[in-house]
Amino acid sequence: MGFLFFCNVDGDGKITESISGERIVPQKQYDYFYFIVGKEYEAFLNDLPKYKVIDGQLTLTHTPI
Repeated sequence: MGFLFFCNVDGDGKITESISGERIVPQKQYDYFYFIVGKEYEAFLNDLPKYKVIDGQLTLTHTPI
């Protein structure tokens, strides 16, 4: 099973605001939406500072931004 991830990003693709969960309904519009499959929820949240949005794709950069 996967989970939902909604986020806003700055001009460099750095995630500035996000919400996530298995059954979440956002209360506002976000720049991007992803359905994350194959990752543990807690592990994803721990690695969140290492992610950026590049060309519309959620990308693991391997180093904290």
